[in-house]
Amino acid sequence: MTKGEALAAKVKSREGKNQYTQGDKRGQVASGWSDCSSLQRWAYKEVLGIDIGDNTEVQILSSKLKTVLLFLKNGIPDVDSMQPGDLLFFRGTNTARKSSMYVGHVEMYVGNGQLSGHGSGRGPTRKDLKSYCRTRQSASSPVPAGNKGLICVRRAVVDTSGTYAGSAWSSASTGATSGSAQNTIQSTASETQAESVEITKVVCKSVTGSPGAYKFTELKDMGGVLAAGCEILIQNDKVYMPVVTGEITLEYSRKNTPGQLKFSVIKDDVLNIQEGNPVSFRVDGRNIFYGYFFSRSVKDKNTIELTCYDQLRYLKNKDTLVYSNKKYSELLRMIADDYGLTCGDVEDTGHVIAGRIEEATLFDILGNASDETVLNTGRLYVLYDNFGRLRLENIQSMVLPILIDQDTASDYGYTSTIDKDVYNRIKIAWDNSTTGEREIYVANDTDSQANWGVLQYYDKADSAEVAKEKANVLLSYYNKVQRELTINKAFGDVRVRGGSSLVVMMDLGDVKLQNFMVVEKVRHTFANGEHLMNLNVSGARGEFNV
Repeated sequence: MTKGEALAAKVKSREGKNQYTQGDKRGQVASGWSDCSSLQRWAYKEVLGIDIGDNTEVQILSSKLKTVLLFLKNGIPDVDSMQPGDLLFFRGTNTARKSSMYVGHVEMYVGNGQLSGHGSGRGPTRKDLKSYCRTRQSASSPVPAGNKGLICVRRAVVDTSGTYAGSAWSSASTGATSGSAQNTIQSTASETQAESVEITKVVCKSVTGSPGAYKFTELKDMGGVLAAGCEILIQNDKVYMPVVTGEITLEYSRKNTPGQLKFSVIKDDVLNIQEGNPVSFRVDGRNIFYGYFFSRSVKDKNTIELTCYDQLRYLKNKDTLVYSNKKYSELLRMIADDYGLTCGDVEDTGHVIAGRIEEATLFDILGNASDETVLNTGRLYVLYDNFGRLRLENIQSMVLPILIDQDTASDYGYTSTIDKDVYNRIKIAWDNSTTGEREIYVANDTDSQANWGVLQYYDKADSAEVAKEKANVLLSYYNKVQRELTINKAFGDVRVRGGSSLVVMMDLGDVKLQNFMVVEKVRHTFANGEHLMNLNVSGARGEFNV
C-alpha cells in the first residue's frame, strides 16, 4: 500500500470507535477521543512522522502540507486529481478566522469517492465525497463566502505515492523497503530535513509573458470641462464625454470594498469605449471619482449601463506574501508597487509588524495588518481611493461638519440585536507542550451575563500571554449590543465616504443619538439636478456611543 493509502487506513481504523470532544482528551485518539483536526494530526504523525498542527487554523497554513491544484465545480473537487490521504478543509462559522480563510472543519479523502472524518458524536464516519461537499456548499454561514463549502485540498509535502510497510516505507519507483529503524531513519533523513525548513520568502520560478503597463494615463491629470453639474469622461482612443441618461450612483464602504460608479449612456455612432477604459466623474468641477470601466449591460437598443470601480478593485486579487518588520503603511506601498497602483497620501501607521506569511486576497492581507495595528496602537486607519491615488487616513481625521436629523433625512430604519457577533464570555485556549495541559483563559462580563445569559466565544492562541490579552481585548470588542441605523434620502454631500464621521441627532426610542457616527456605507444618487444619499452608520463595532 502507498503511504497515502496507509493514512486513509489509519483514519478508517478508528471509525465508530471515538467520542467527539474539544476538551483535554481530544489528542488521545487511540484511546477513543478525537475531533476533526486531532484525528488527522494523529494519522499523519503515526504514518508519516510529521506534525501538521493542533487545529484546522494551523493545518490549513502548515508548511508540512501543500495545496493541490484541481478543478472545483459547485464546491465539489475533481476526484481524479486526488489521492488517499489528502485533506479537505471546509469553511466554518467563525468570522474571526479571516487569516485562515474562515476554516472550521477538515476531512480526509480515503479513496473510492469517500471521505472520513469526525464532526460530532461517535466517529469518525464515512461519507460520500460529492454529497458531503454539496451539502456543505449549500449550508449557510456568516463568513464572507456565505456558506460552509470547501476551501482547498492539501497534501503532505513528502511524496505519499511511495509504498508503506509498518514503520518503514520506500520509493514507489524502487520498491525497496527496510524493516529496521536505522534504515528507516536514513531513508527519510532528507525528507525530514526538508520538512523542517520554514517558509521565509516567496520566490517566483516561472513567468509566462511580460507584465503590461497601463496605456491610458492622461485622464487622471486632465482638468474638468464643466464648471457646474455632473461630468463624466471616458478615455479610449480619445477622451469622450458621453450623453448620460437617468441617475448616476456612487457607492463607498469603509473597508474591503472598492468604490463603485454606475451610470447609463446613450449609444451612438461616435462613442467608442471598451472594458478597462479609465473613467472620471466630477461634480461642479470638483474631482469625485477616478476608476475603470469593468462591465456593461445593454438595457435597450439605445442605452448602455456601465459599472466602474476605483483602484481598490485590484485588491480583490489573491496572492502569497511573506514580509517582516513592516508597518501597515509600508505594506500598502509594497503591494501598490507590485500591482502598479498609485499611492497618494499614506499616513505613517507607526506599529512595526514582526513578520507574517499570508495566502489570501490583498484586501484580507492588508486587513490583518490593520487589525494588528489597531490592537497595538488603538488607531484605526481607513484605506480609500482619492481620485486615482490610494490614501490611508486615520479615521479620527475624517470628521465632517454635517448634521443628520429627522428633518434632513427622508426616512430611516433602526435595528438592535444580541443574536449575532455578541459575546459576554471569551474563552481562549493555549496548549502547553511542556506540561501537557490545555490552559484556558476566560474573560467574563457579569452584568451582561445577568441580562442576556452566557454568550460564549471560543478560540485558541499561540502563547499564554497572547491568550490572556486576547480574551480581554475580545470581551471589550464583542460585549456590546449590535445596532444598525440606516438613513435614506438625506441631503447629499460629495465629501461623505466610508469612514467619514457625521453628527447624528435622532430619537430612536430606546436610544437618543446626539453624537458623531461613522459611515459604514454610503450610496450617493445624482438625478434631475438633485443629490441625495443613503447611509449605513454605526459607532465602534456597531455600538452607538451615546
